[in-house]
Amino acid sequence: MRNKLTFTIAVDYSDTIKPRHFGDADKFLIYEYDNREINFSHELVNAYKTYDENHGHGSRKKGEAIVSYLKDHGVNILVSKQFGKNIKIVSQHFVPVLVSGDKPHQVIPTLQAHVDTIKAEWEKNTEAYQHLNLKDTVVQEKENTRDGRK
Repeated sequence: MRNKLTFTIAVDYSDTIKPRHFGDADKFLIYEYDNREINFSHELVNAYKTYDENHGHGSRKKGEAIVSYLKDHGVNILVSKQFGKNIKIVSQHFVPVLVSGDKPHQVIPTLQAHVDTIKAEWEKNTEAYQHLNLKDTVVQEKENTRDGRK
């Protein structure tokens, strides 16, 4: 059984979740699921944001580099407003989750409310994970959480 869930939320430098492809994020906020809660762990700069862009936006080489980078950091759940044409590569390694909030503190409660569904998808250990769409799901944020980080 694959118990550990490590989420990454694709954001810009102001920690805003922009409506752009996951791989175009400035950085990735890493969250760990532990003791039935999703908690902030650390952040990673997206070292591959402009990687191989001279071969066209969303190059396969860029997608593979980001997959390797995030797998090396133990990530298994990707959270974004949008995924690009590398979704086929991404879904072979991660559970992609679509959300609609603009800030991590707006999406963490939604992820928390659906963590059993996300975990069940991860535990399938399949060749291609299902793309989970939580865009139309809104859950009230916790009052003591200002930016999704504790």
